[in-house]
Amino acid sequence: MDPKSLYQSHVTEVIALAEANFNVAREPAKRGLGGWSMGGYGALLYAEAHPGQFRAIATLLSLADFPNPALPKDQNHPIPAVLGRDPALWPSFNPLHAADKLKGTALFHATGSEAFDRAMNERFHQRLTDLSIPHTFLLKPGRHTWPFVEQTLPEAQAFLAQHVLADASQ
Repeated sequence: MDPKSLYQSHVTEVIALAEANFNVAREPAKRGLGGWSMGGYGALLYAEAHPGQFRAIATLLSLADFPNPALPKDQNHPIPAVLGRDPALWPSFNPLHAADKLKGTALFHATGSEAFDRAMNERFHQRLTDLSIPHTFLLKPGRHTWPFVEQTLPEAQAFLAQHVLADASQ
């Protein structure tokens, strides 16, 4: 892994800066995390690396089974150099393999019926189902594009509001 890649450190720093400068919740039960595409991938990895720190996660078009060199090229994403050259390490960067760490977290994920990430998200959905982890999975018409995000974002926001803001008022 590239030592210059500090994604988790940067997210942790942003959270600390927000806590220091804004009136944001500090209790995990009042926190949510989300993202789309690689941002969704990062949100899943971050939540798995910090179990119990977020009440809810919402992802759109996430690369939820990545890297997975077994997926066909048209259903995959090139593996960036930041993950290193050793394929034996890649499973540790795949959210599917640590999905059990999301138990107790409200989960929302959506993908498009024509999106290249559809197979990844369906496999993640199946993994959560196999682990008996309750979650919301939406398969909607669309591709891995900004218009899909614009269309689906209100549902993701409503999900987060239901799970995070509802808990915050208690």
